[in-house]
Amino acid sequence: RETRLLNYTYPVLHGLRGNEARVTKNITLAIDEDLLDKVRVLAALKRTSVNELVRGFLTKLVEQERAHDEARTGLLNLMETSPARLGKWRPDNEAAS
Repeated sequence: RETRLLNYTYPVLHGLRGNEARVTKNITLAIDEDLLDKVRVLAALKRTSVNELVRGFLTKLVEQERAHDEARTGLLNLMETSPARLGKWRPDNEAAS
């Protein structure tokens, strides 16, 4: 079976979140037809839209990266400000195996 890529344009939604206006933009994705069919079924089972699934996925991806960046920054700050030192001790590679 030949795989075709379909362009799927997501609709623009405008709304309010709390007191701030939320402006959204259209994006167009090239997606395999079979995958799109499966995602549409999944969205229907979850009583949502493909648009909402994609938005949720991207929101989680950005949030995870932000959390990783904060953790990395915190660890680097801790390394720079900590009075603890390794001294002459170093991990033994053979013992770690």
